[in-house]
Amino acid sequence: HEPVVSCMNLLTPTPLSTAGRPILYDEEVEIKNEDSVSVLLQENKKVVKELLSPGIAVLTNIRLIMIVPKESQDTKCQSDSQKRFMALALDLKIVIDVEDCAKSFSTSTRIRLTFSNNNFELGLKFSSGGKEEFLTLMTKMLQKKSWESIDRNEHIRLSKGLSVTSPLSPQFSVSNAGVGGLIRRQEKNIETLDSVAKSALSDLNNLMQQAKEVIAIVKRYASRGSNEDGDDEMNEGRSVTSGGKSSSNQDHFETSTQAAETNEMESILQSIGIVSPVTKFSAGRLYHQQLARQMADLLLSKGRLSRLGGMITLADLYCLFNRARGTELVSPEDLVKAAELAGTLHLGVSLKVFPSSGVKVLQLDAFNDDTIVSQRIVDMFHRSTSNHHSSYSVNGLQATDVSEELHLSLVIAKEQLLIAEKLEMICRDESLLGIISIPICLKRNFN
Repeated sequence: HEPVVSCMNLLTPTPLSTAGRPILYDEEVEIKNEDSVSVLLQENKKVVKELLSPGIAVLTNIRLIMIVPKESQDTKCQSDSQKRFMALALDLKIVIDVEDCAKSFSTSTRIRLTFSNNNFELGLKFSSGGKEEFLTLMTKMLQKKSWESIDRNEHIRLSKGLSVTSPLSPQFSVSNAGVGGLIRRQEKNIETLDSVAKSALSDLNNLMQQAKEVIAIVKRYASRGSNEDGDDEMNEGRSVTSGGKSSSNQDHFETSTQAAETNEMESILQSIGIVSPVTKFSAGRLYHQQLARQMADLLLSKGRLSRLGGMITLADLYCLFNRARGTELVSPEDLVKAAELAGTLHLGVSLKVFPSSGVKVLQLDAFNDDTIVSQRIVDMFHRSTSNHHSSYSVNGLQATDVSEELHLSLVIAKEQLLIAEKLEMICRDESLLGIISIPICLKRNFN
């Protein structure tokens, strides 16, 4: 049992995204994916024991990540990939050699990984092929030794004070408290960003070296802004409880201003795009599956799809996804195939086709029931009864109203009105002024 325990100690747990993709480190790039790969304990190229059942092997420039199903799965959690799978990572810097297990006049589906100061070896068995290409790429990664340059860059960032002790990290003190403290921290952050930007733009080589530092600062600033939004909401609640009307208005103004800044930072991060986009070369047979997972991560992170009303047309998704991928563009056909797989992979989103127009949308699984969105439309009439600025209950409802209120595109808003009409929750009124929808107020009695 001692070699088994020693082997498993080399594999460290690593987190997965909502869609079941491994979360990569800074400067880590995905190189290759292969499915049906199992991890074996070997001795002189002979199999001793299977350590991990067949799963997906993800090779990056610094790690080997194994994504395998968990032994005990709860059937109630089938929609959450994080609860159905687990990921274990092996640092490539501890691997001293990798070679084929095939002998002179025979073939093998396994490769061997050897380590320093260990009497055992690990084997990777490729049940569905892809061993030769995976072995070639892994050998190149071991020769390149990307972890050395990453460690060197990390040391440089630490020497420049861009680690946990960065001036962007929120640290409480009396001088940082209150509105004055917020203003001082913002001014200090702006000065730091300006100094980094001026230094980065001095020449092209300096820009390439400091681009990652600029991205790290933007990410840290955006996360700090989102944390302060939550703190300001708590402070606003305290001010309302104490009865300070003027301070409540002032806190509300600060919260809205910081929310605008956070949205601006999220827009910048979206322009930066996906660091390691899935490609046909890296994913191979798993291209459409991994594309669906990366697409789900993009839509579910920070509640993007919820802010879009819970659903997005494939045309809008095509523009959003390709903008985030940069030069690694996805064809419309590949996008449709990936969207069709999203439901079967239980990623939290699924493809829906509206029968009347054939419009295809990707929506949250919570909206699979048509009555949910239809009830939201009916609730708009009830809210307008107590709101003097809205008159939906008097003048009716149009598709533009639904689009604005529920944050849906106009095409989806029209389709949702038709669905609510088929469910007999609203009725249509056609006139020279256009088509409006009104709620059905008649109660039918069949007794």
